[in-house]
Amino acid sequence: MRHIVARLFRSGLTIREKVSSKLFKQVPCHHLTTSVFPAVSSYSTTMEKVCCHPPTLASIPGRYRSSLPPPATSLYSTAGKRLFDDARAQGAAAGFLEIATNLTTQSKLTYCGLSSLTTILNALFIDPQHVWKGSWRWYDETMLASDDILKKADNDGLSFQDLVDLVPRDKVKLQATFASESSLPEFREHVLCSCSSDSSYILANFSRSMLGQTGKGHFSPIAAYNPTADAVLILDVARFKYPPHWVPCSNFWESMSAINPFTGKSRGY
Repeated sequence: MRHIVARLFRSGLTIREKVSSKLFKQVPCHHLTTSVFPAVSSYSTTMEKVCCHPPTLASIPGRYRSSLPPPATSLYSTAGKRLFDDARAQGAAAGFLEIATNLTTQSKLTYCGLSSLTTILNALFIDPQHVWKGSWRWYDETMLASDDILKKADNDGLSFQDLVDLVPRDKVKLQATFASESSLPEFREHVLCSCSSDSSYILANFSRSMLGQTGKGHFSPIAAYNPTADAVLILDVARFKYPPHWVPCSNFWESMSAINPFTGKSRGY
């Protein structure tokens, strides 16, 4: 399998040309450097942030990401990378590549459940037997629900039970658990079992506010588990907001145990 990794850096981009293994120095903002060698028929382009002054943030509409509060640890941090390396060494990140490369960013602010389910179905390489675009069959968020359910998702988002009802039972085996009907030790066992396989994933419904994050109820897949640190890796489908992040298992359990005020029930996985 070929893996293509694109590295994007903040506050602007500059393009450099790389021929063979030779790297060129960073060029000033708004300049393009191209190096041409005789008898070279192929090259690759890399992108790196420029050293220029960004416009005043107050003049830019909207928001750009949010700061990740504790107890979460960003996967991109040194500590987060160490946690991942340790999890992989312990065999508890078996399906990470499959789910990370199929991660669907929620297309609407209320579509976290639909995008999480889409991510997992594509990570499991399940044929939807339905054309997405052109001649290609591929899961997307709108393919999973009826017009009425999509309207509900547009207006209010979906509850844990709503999403459970959308899982195609003829294509996947499903075990849905409300946190109120389970326990932290049982959750740990399920997480370790799932993260030790590349054919099983956990989709979690939790309360962001219980983790100190902005927002209320949210869905995202769990992509890895670190038994030593007892932490789960949340592959947040709101990629515009938070990066993938580690959360202590006990804290995450509390966030799933929180009662959904609209249903009167706990969240779950």
